[in-house]
Amino acid sequence: MRDTRAAKRYAKALFEMALECGIEREIYDDLQAALARLESMPPVKSYVEQPFVPAAAKRRAIEVALNGVVSDAALDFLRVLVARDRADQLDAITVEYRRLWLAQQGIETARVTSAVPLKPEETAELLRSLSRVTGSRVEIEATVDPGIIGGVIAIVGDRVWDGSVRGSLSRLRAEMKAQDVVGRLRASRG
Repeated sequence: MRDTRAAKRYAKALFEMALECGIEREIYDDLQAALARLESMPPVKSYVEQPFVPAAAKRRAIEVALNGVVSDAALDFLRVLVARDRADQLDAITVEYRRLWLAQQGIETARVTSAVPLKPEETAELLRSLSRVTGSRVEIEATVDPGIIGGVIAIVGDRVWDGSVRGSLSRLRAEMKAQDVVGRLRASRG
């Protein structure tokens, strides 16, 4: 089970160190490069994520796999992750680090779900709308879920805008139930 609290703590510590050194972007690039390299090497990734493998062996595997791929600062951080048996948290740490980095630049991430892929002009309009209502620069992470039937759901931080057909139907159903529309229809027939 992934410990997202731990991932957030590690990401925050790494981000603060990078901020002090003025290398926030470089560290983010290194995290991305490390993830990509480990994903391209499934046996190594699996090996360093195993709890029963000695830390020294994991550290050596990380060093061999990532030497020349990431900076010394990033490699030091990855050694700490391995030593503390947290290598399986690298993807969650990278996501949280990115969130911190974007927030520091005044950019919020909008998780947008649509029934079909958005066209570029639809994405641009959605970006303008979300920037206007949030008062921030916004970046979109798009996913497709045909289950929402149509429309768009946008989540920015703890704010949700549900413009999906499924959401509209659900709200309509709740409103009808609250007003006992079905009961009144039955009563008018009888």
